[in-house]
Amino acid sequence: RGALSGFRPRALISCWHVAEYESMAMWDLYAQAGNGIALRSTAERLVQSLNADVANADAVAPVAFEPAAFYLGLVRYVDYENDVVVPSTALDYLTCKRKSFEHERELRAAVLSVEPVVGGQNVACDLDVLIESIYVSPAAPVWFRSAVQGVVARYGIGMSVLQSDLDQDPLL
Repeated sequence: RGALSGFRPRALISCWHVAEYESMAMWDLYAQAGNGIALRSTAERLVQSLNADVANADAVAPVAFEPAAFYLGLVRYVDYENDVVVPSTALDYLTCKRKSFEHERELRAAVLSVEPVVGGQNVACDLDVLIESIYVSPAAPVWFRSAVQGVVARYGIGMSVLQSDLDQDPLL
């Protein structure tokens, strides 16, 4: 635990839900008031976006460090009282989580900062590469979708914002 206490404060983590389809449980968990958005992407797009040269410096806040590399891994859900965790690298500790969070089906991307990070840090990525589509919560009002579309247009992301249809009546 001693080595990890210096390691974790330098880790910048981006968490992604891994599923073939949208999850109503995830909308309910992270957008209870109906004012949430979800970005659809793939692991390949995430890797490409982090490796890309970001041409538009205004679209991404500057970073205080130059990330040499990043780590991408599926989260392993662990029963810490009964499971033995044997990581192959120290970075594997960043993808362990309690078994009770297994419903999140999480993929994590991690970048290590030179200095400890307090309150987060922006990491440059190419949003046009990263984002496949943008959805607003199925419970979001029409004005919210319009507001998100305005932000997307303002920052030059060339795509339409879609309304999730998970709360619609099924055809059958």
